[in-house]
Amino acid sequence: MQEVHVFSSERESIVGIFRAIIKDIPASNELAIRFVKTKKTSQFRTSFLGIFWLIIPPFISTVVWVYLNSTLNLNLDTKGVPYPLFVFASTSLWGVFVDALTSTRGWFTSNFSVMSKVNIPMESIVIAAFYELLFNSLIRTGILIIMISFFKPELLYFFHYYLFSLFSTLIFGFSIGLFLVPISILVADVFNIINMALPVLMLITPILYPLKTDGFSSYVNILNPLTAIIDTPRSWFLGNEAHFVSLFWIYFSLSFVLLLLGFILQRIALPHLVVKMS
Repeated sequence: MQEVHVFSSERESIVGIFRAIIKDIPASNELAIRFVKTKKTSQFRTSFLGIFWLIIPPFISTVVWVYLNSTLNLNLDTKGVPYPLFVFASTSLWGVFVDALTSTRGWFTSNFSVMSKVNIPMESIVIAAFYELLFNSLIRTGILIIMISFFKPELLYFFHYYLFSLFSTLIFGFSIGLFLVPISILVADVFNIINMALPVLMLITPILYPLKTDGFSSYVNILNPLTAIIDTPRSWFLGNEAHFVSLFWIYFSLSFVLLLLGFILQRIALPHLVVKMS
């Protein structure tokens, strides 16, 4: 017989909430896999290009910035790494961050009607969003491997550093997005502000250009956590000097703390939001 959860107004301890989350993980995992399969099957059935939509944005950004670099003579020093490869690898990481930041909210809002009618663990939605991110990231990674084999095959020996960069970027964005889900659902302005800030954040983060450690940009890089999260393992992968190693490990560790708090917050807040939104 399936266990039925009843939400009440009684306060539950943090330890009790955490135990409930751990207890629901196996059932949530199985349900999350079904959610992702259903969603991907539906997307591929109704889209002619299918998975190519995952790699078209990084390709477009690569073509545009390669053109600008050659036309405007920007002379960006990528330390021996072909600029098309540098841009594609970096914009792929940026795409992972943006998807990780925004996908969980999209999964919850699109499944509010289901959650209001069927008693499903909240964690199944979170895990489904994470699995979809992994799937999308693997597609982008496969294309990057092909580009590396064409432009600079020796980088394949250090590809594990790129995978670590991808994972750290994904966890960082996912933990922030998960923590902000209840707030962004309740106050739509939060999500609108995030969407408005992302293009600006991309420009001040060394995504389309190498890291600069002098002048005003050095202070911006220190204050911008994405610089440490993205550039540090990317520098290890490309064989460049990493300048924010300590900050990287601090932000990476905090990501897991924020991820745990996000799970607890969903368990507390979302049952009430489901009732309110439905």
